[in-house]
Amino acid sequence: MLDVPRRETRRSQRGVTILEIVVSASVLLVAAVGVTRSVVGSMAMTRTNRETSLATHAARRAVEQLRQEGFAEVFARYNDYPADDPDGPGTAPGAGFPVIGLQVRPGDPDGMVGRVLFPVATPDRLTEGVGAPFDGLPTDLNLDGDTTDGDVTATHLLLPAVVRVEWQGVGGERSVELRTLLAGDRP
Repeated sequence: MLDVPRRETRRSQRGVTILEIVVSASVLLVAAVGVTRSVVGSMAMTRTNRETSLATHAARRAVEQLRQEGFAEVFARYNDYPADDPDGPGTAPGAGFPVIGLQVRPGDPDGMVGRVLFPVATPDRLTEGVGAPFDGLPTDLNLDGDTTDGDVTATHLLLPAVVRVEWQGVGGERSVELRTLLAGDRP
């Protein structure tokens, strides 16, 4: 057996020990960074899911409110034209609605994250043949066989509506959209 001086053995053991500590610390640091990123990502995903849930719930509530109104008054109550409100100018809810817990997008004109949209050419007139976001919904609103009538506000029997919620979320701009079709009684 070789006789190795004690001094050299201690130096090599110290060097290995210090090297082991540095390597171990580096591995732990990399693992800690990975865990931190996972936790932060999970928190962001949780907040995004919460925001989406709030928006979807608010949109569903708005659709239910539209369905509970008398068909003849839905458009007047939820359009952007306060002068035609059934109980007098400015008395109806209008097109915009807030959603508690969601942040308004920068530059939003009315400061509301929710909006009810109807097929209109002007805020006070229902119009047939309006495209997006009404694609796929019926366009003959007065059921006369012609889909190009300019103003069917007084004669409509179908009312397509889009309820849209747009907000500034944790991951950027987000939106949820529900589409519905309301029907009145034929005369």
